[in-house]
Amino acid sequence: MRMPKMQVYLPADLYEQVKARSDQLNVSAVLQHALVERLAQLDRHDAALAALADYEAEFGVITPEEIAARLAADEEEAARNRELIRRWMT
Repeated sequence: MRMPKMQVYLPADLYEQVKARSDQLNVSAVLQHALVERLAQLDRHDAALAALADYEAEFGVITPEEIAARLAADEEEAARNRELIRRWMT
């Protein structure tokens, strides 16, 4: 598999820490993993924004009041669930 090179800049203190542990780190693998994770996070964010845009196109913009009401309802449900778990555990 072709592996193009990319130059990465690090703050001096981080560079020194990485260099000191170079026998324990595969820096390329660590960076590849971090980038794969970050790109997946960005993809999920983009998908969420697209879903929100689709929803709002069909049903209208979600208002701050609707968000507040949903958050309050979710907190009430979470409190009920915590109480059920507390009872179950005792």
